[in-house]
Amino acid sequence: MDTVKRCLPVRVRRALLAAGFWLAACAGVRGADAAPPPLADAMEFANASFEEDFENDGVPDRWQIPESTQVTLTAEASNGAKAARFTDGYILASQDVFIRDLAGRQVTLRLDAKGTDGAALGCQLGFFTDRGEGKKAFVYARLAWDRALPPAYESVRLRYTFPEKALDGRVWLAFYRSNRQGTVVLDNLQISDRALTPEQQLGLTRLARELGYLATRARAGAERLPAARDELLEAAAAAEQQAERCRDGDVAMLANRDVEAWVAARHAAINRRLCAEAVGVFPVDPCERRPADALGGERPADPAEVVMLQGEYGAVGAEVMNTEDTPREVAITIDAAPGVFADPVIRRQVFMETWYKKAATRLADPLPLLPRDDAGWRLALPPGAVERLYVGFRAAPDAAAGAHDLTLRFQSAGAVLQPLVTSVRVLPAALPTTPRLEHMQFLYTDMEPALSHPAAVAADLAAHGVSAIEFPYIPKVTFSAEGALVTNDIATSPQAEWLRIYGAHIERLAIFWEGRYTRFPLDGQAEAYLPYTDDQGRLTPAFSRAYGELLQAWLRFAAEQGFGPERFLMIADDEPSSKADYKEAPGPEVRRTLELYRLTRQAAPALPIAVTLSDYAMPTDAAVIAQAADVVMPVWPYRKALSRWAPDGYSPRETFRETIFPMLDGLRAQKDLRIWSYRVDAGKSEDVLISARAYPVIAVAAGFTGIATWAYNVKRGMSWDDTDEGLLDYIFAYDGTEDHPLNREVNPAGEVVVPSVRWEALRLGWQDGQVLLALLERSRQRPDPALTARLEKLLEAPRRWAHDPETADYPTARALSREVRRLYAEP
Repeated sequence: MDTVKRCLPVRVRRALLAAGFWLAACAGVRGADAAPPPLADAMEFANASFEEDFENDGVPDRWQIPESTQVTLTAEASNGAKAARFTDGYILASQDVFIRDLAGRQVTLRLDAKGTDGAALGCQLGFFTDRGEGKKAFVYARLAWDRALPPAYESVRLRYTFPEKALDGRVWLAFYRSNRQGTVVLDNLQISDRALTPEQQLGLTRLARELGYLATRARAGAERLPAARDELLEAAAAAEQQAERCRDGDVAMLANRDVEAWVAARHAAINRRLCAEAVGVFPVDPCERRPADALGGERPADPAEVVMLQGEYGAVGAEVMNTEDTPREVAITIDAAPGVFADPVIRRQVFMETWYKKAATRLADPLPLLPRDDAGWRLALPPGAVERLYVGFRAAPDAAAGAHDLTLRFQSAGAVLQPLVTSVRVLPAALPTTPRLEHMQFLYTDMEPALSHPAAVAADLAAHGVSAIEFPYIPKVTFSAEGALVTNDIATSPQAEWLRIYGAHIERLAIFWEGRYTRFPLDGQAEAYLPYTDDQGRLTPAFSRAYGELLQAWLRFAAEQGFGPERFLMIADDEPSSKADYKEAPGPEVRRTLELYRLTRQAAPALPIAVTLSDYAMPTDAAVIAQAADVVMPVWPYRKALSRWAPDGYSPRETFRETIFPMLDGLRAQKDLRIWSYRVDAGKSEDVLISARAYPVIAVAAGFTGIATWAYNVKRGMSWDDTDEGLLDYIFAYDGTEDHPLNREVNPAGEVVVPSVRWEALRLGWQDGQVLLALLERSRQRPDPALTARLEKLLEAPRRWAHDPETADYPTARALSREVRRLYAEP
């Protein structure tokens, strides 16, 4: 989709860079005194498909590309969505990795390549060798040179065996236009340390992963359980030895059918050391992911009380551990006083392979419902398994104030297991509804599950506190060459159905046509469109007229359906900034955005204008844009530095705190500007605490009155497989209707919208933010020095996290959640 390309790279680059996925140790980047990167077992190069472009500049990310080299991303890919097309330069692209056990390693590189006008390809590896007497030298191995490239893709296969004197550490890979002629197109780089089939490599990677997880658990158990230290260290050593065989490419490991059973039995033995019962049950935070290699089995000395307001949603967590070598099925029931809690559900964290490291890691993210029958919820425990559960419920609007026990009861094979009791204190106050902490979700209404089940999606959004959604794409219309609206089939457009369904649940629909309004269709001409901009990058008169007429036509239709302009936001452009023209800001893109705002005001004076601001929008950009908008959504967290389009030493984070936000805050008082925060998750691997559980409280503490996140259902391929379409998925919810093996296995209830851990954490976090916002408003309306002092003390942590999110921690976030409710419920 055009809009996927439009949104994904712009919105996610900062999260990926902050998360450390950029290889900062590349040649010419790492300082001489910098700590060396950790060594990896397998040789894997980032962005091997050449299609990632988070900077949205047409240049493949994570590769070092000289300034003299001309490169663009092209759709003429051999695999995936994009390939890299080089039209000038000598060194095309290079990258560093850092590898252990390099001596004698056999490497096979596979690459799809083609060329024109006599282009030839070169490829070199660089690495350190031992020269003796404590000296080393960096040497180069030429794998290919002046290899003529055909006009159609060919699969280039290159092999190399590192010498025995090769030293662990840096390996440099570079591709050349070795004869400096023609155009070279590269795609689909694959690396194999041995001559293994892809299936064998995948199987060995997965087996090494599971053995590695076992070794980590065993070593952690040895630290916690001194009496079993020798036994557990022996198990760790045995697991690591077998994992090394897998990493070394020993295919015999795949034929050993006893390995998986051995791993499960070792996990069960560890579990028995942690718990004397056949099935152990332990309290955990409901929103903390279970790491695949976590030891588990801990009981807090003093479990914290859960604090809730009347009518709000709450959750508790449980970890269930099978200590036996055989499967177990556990039946779970929930006991509580009548009339206190409603709508209980039990979900379990499900592991899946992630985009970042493919099969090398597993990450807990989906939260499907457990199946339920007359005996309760059913949990199947494989041998030695540890499962983490999320137990959700709602406090009744008229729930009696006071402490109430919520008890999880467990039975297995006829035996009653130890119950898990949580004290839930319901306070004598209802969850506030005003002032509203706005919650916007960017989503694609034509992507599943929204496409086939919009009503289920709309209900799910509303249940999670969402008050606004992205409302994308233009309806069925055509225009004359002068920009006049000729055909108006809005009433039969998908937008008409979306308006009815989402409008029944969601307060505001944020119109976003940018992805397609550059392609206003001409009447009677297939695949012909109005010109969007002229040679100077300005909006054409025809486009300007079409924009206004379409907007007026849509608002007339909406008004006939009972939706006035106050039910909409107009997002005329996405993350506008001057970019390369920052020295002469506002640049052409920002001026075009301002012209769109003028056209919007002219066509629909009562329609609020909203805008997302990236950290490339410097003070001048932010000032002129905010002056013309009604809702501004600056990204959070701002990065500490930018990779381009900024002065040397420029810090977006410091500039936002010291300059941009104070300017926005001043406009809030002058013109009733609404300031919401806007966050882009780096896919499913994003930190749950920062991106979801604590994010709304951080936003409110920092002065925002709304949150927005990218993105509810934006994915490539299937939502249950993050590795199937080249780029990572950005989803908060999974499509429960997909015909995918993992969905069929873990979603027996057939839930249409399956939440993620992050999505449920965001619901709880949004409630925290809603209570905090109401408390701040009360303190403004009814000054109370004692309350103000307590509130200021409470805000210290989230205000610190706003500028330094890496310092956030779960204990403080949980304590803050309880205390803000206690303060709010006080008379």
